[in-house]
Amino acid sequence: MGEDADAGETREPTREELLDSTPEAVAMRRARAARAEAAAKVAVPVVAPKDRRATRRRVILGAALGGMGAAQLLSRLAAGSRGP
Repeated sequence: MGEDADAGETREPTREELLDSTPEAVAMRRARAARAEAAAKVAVPVVAPKDRRATRRRVILGAALGGMGAAQLLSRLAAGSRGP
């Protein structure tokens, strides 16, 4: 008896379902998704693979500058330990 009554009835959409399917609501969801996608693209820049030569140059330059800085620091320490 309950099965026959349920099979013939159609369910009416709720108020929330009706409001969610309005053109304005659909447009707002699309705009929100487009803004989120654009923000995600800006937040994660595309990283190109680095050139091995450029990396090697940076390592060599860093080592050279670091060595010069260490030499300067050691010379200052040595000059300070001599005293007047």
